[in-house]
Amino acid sequence: MTWNLDSALVTTFTLVRDNFVAFFAVALLFNAPSLVIGFIGGGFAVELVVGVVAHVLLTVCLTIGAIQAMAGARPGFTVLVQQINRPDLGKLLALGIVQNVVIMLGLIAFIAPGLYVLSLWMVAMPAIIVERSTVGGALDRSAALTRERRWLVLGTFLLVAIPAILVVEIVGTVTGIFFVTWLLEAALSTVLVSLTVVFYALLRGEKEGTTPAQIAAALG
Repeated sequence: MTWNLDSALVTTFTLVRDNFVAFFAVALLFNAPSLVIGFIGGGFAVELVVGVVAHVLLTVCLTIGAIQAMAGARPGFTVLVQQINRPDLGKLLALGIVQNVVIMLGLIAFIAPGLYVLSLWMVAMPAIIVERSTVGGALDRSAALTRERRWLVLGTFLLVAIPAILVVEIVGTVTGIFFVTWLLEAALSTVLVSLTVVFYALLRGEKEGTTPAQIAAALG
C-alpha cells in the first residue's frame, strides 16, 4: 500500500503516544551517561564516544519495542532494556557506529553527502534486527527499500527532526540546565527512532505487502 507524508507522521505519533511512558523512560536511561559527562566536563572526545554508543543501544531497544508495538503489543520498560542482552549486540553496535560516523562526517564535510547517506541507510537498523543480516547486508537492504522513496523519507525525517532539534538547542541555551536538555533529547530520540521503524514497516508494506504483524513475528 502506498504511503505518504501524512500517513508516516500519523503512524509515528500514534505509536509514540501509545507507548510514550516506556519509550521515554528507556531514552532517559540511555541518555543519562551523556548527561553525567556533560555535567562533570569529561571532554568532547569522551562525550562523543559515550554518546554514540549509548545512542546505538537506545536505538536497538526502541527499534525492537516499536516493531512490537506496531503489531499491537505494549512492551514495558524492563522488556525494552533487556534487548541489549542479545548475542548479536556486537554486530548491531558495529552497524550503529558505522552509520553515525559516516553520516556525521558527511554532514560536517558538505552536508549534502551526509543527508544522502542518512536517507540511504535510514532503515538499516530495523533491517538488521528483523532480517538478521550482516552489517553490509543491512546497509544494502536499506538502500533497496528506500530506492525511489528517498526524497520522501528524508523530507519527512527532516520535517520532524529540524524543528525538534532547534527547540532542544534554544531551550538548552536559554536555560543552561543540563537536566532540561536531557529531557528534551530523550523525547526527541523517542520520536526519531520510532519514525525510522515506521519507515521500515511502510516501505516493506508498499514494496512487499508485508504487515507489521509479520515483521514482528520475524523477531522470534
